[in-house]
Amino acid sequence: MSRKVVSILALICVVVISLAVHSQNKTRQVHLLSDEVKQVQLTNAALNEKVSQLESTNAALQRQVQDLMRNETFLDSKTDKVLPKVDRIAHAGGSLNGNTYTNSIDALNANKDKFNLFEIDLSFTSDNKLVCIHDWRRDVLSYAIGLDKDGIISFADFAKYRSTYTKWKVCSLDDLIVWLKANPGKRIVTDVKENNMAALTQIAQLYPDYISRFIPQIYDLEEYDAARKLGYKDLIFSLYKWGAFDKEVVASMKGKHLYGVATWYHRAPFLARLLGDEGIPVFAHTVNSKDIWQMLHGNYGVAEIYTDDLVN
Repeated sequence: MSRKVVSILALICVVVISLAVHSQNKTRQVHLLSDEVKQVQLTNAALNEKVSQLESTNAALQRQVQDLMRNETFLDSKTDKVLPKVDRIAHAGGSLNGNTYTNSIDALNANKDKFNLFEIDLSFTSDNKLVCIHDWRRDVLSYAIGLDKDGIISFADFAKYRSTYTKWKVCSLDDLIVWLKANPGKRIVTDVKENNMAALTQIAQLYPDYISRFIPQIYDLEEYDAARKLGYKDLIFSLYKWGAFDKEVVASMKGKHLYGVATWYHRAPFLARLLGDEGIPVFAHTVNSKDIWQMLHGNYGVAEIYTDDLVN
């Protein structure tokens, strides 16, 4: 065999081997890509299944609440006792252009002709200043003042980021006092997730002339006497932190001078009759549906609601 033929055969072998290797690499890449696609599809399918489960659970809970509300074997009719008149409460200052939980001066101004009572979340900064923010999680800080950070911050940092945030102005305790002074007849319902009595003490000490303009929410029995001693006359006992059953709640509320008791709207019908017989109004939160409000009030005697935007 001539050298030329051998060279040609060798070249052909190299080409064939190269093509085979290239083909194997392509096949491997296709397999890897296929595996990635399958993984994404599996992840997507799992997420879709989870969403479907959550939607089914939510729908089931809503049906259960509606069934319980309509079923007189579970609920007595509403109390015959005439309850004190109470006002509706704008949740977190009320809705602002469709945004909720803003706890802002903007929300207070937008809703001051619709409501007299405004629930506001209060939290301590790292240097012990009260500001109007739900808590110090990253998503809350980002939403409230545009800060992409997780954890408590100083008042200086709060003021710095708030000053450059263009959506709304989250308030501080000092801002609330200025706003209350400019808006006679309006009152603040406090919601303090941590160190509630320290917050109520700070308000009472710094602004004693404005104690009557605040309606503190309290969360356990010990806070009732402590808040009354600070000078707060109207109190709302909020049940979302307390795991007591209905009978224990009613027994514990007897004889107490409360503006009301607040609870989730699905629990409110059960307590409205029991506490109504004691002359204590029940608030349901958070209700933005007129149908649910009419059912709660008309059928079961729930006195009022916390709401983002439901006026009538």
